[in-house]
Amino acid sequence: SNKDELIPNMVDRIHMMAQMSNMICNLGSEYPAWNYRPNSELRQHLSTVYHEMYGKDAEVKALHAGLECGIFAKKVPDMDMISIGPNMQSIHSPQERLSISSVQRVWEFLLKVLERKSE
Repeated sequence: SNKDELIPNMVDRIHMMAQMSNMICNLGSEYPAWNYRPNSELRQHLSTVYHEMYGKDAEVKALHAGLECGIFAKKVPDMDMISIGPNMQSIHSPQERLSISSVQRVWEFLLKVLERKSE
């Protein structure tokens, strides 16, 4: 979940579905939630650089995923952060794929973001 208060309900639902399917469900490690911030200077900076580089608006999504950002946010609640990455498909499955060309684009984008931030 992307909200800590919703995690217990989600876990309960998964346990219930497993039980209804005669399966066993064990809870392993958890990632804390990472709440979306409507006002983020960092996201605005990256969005501006993205538009300058690619001539279109960046796709900004709030999603729930086990990201390390949740761990950082729990320890430093006021930290402004975003998560970016290359194009991936079928993550955590035997069909998992990574676009090598998108890794290059993310690298070039990150370099430009850091260059512009230091100006």
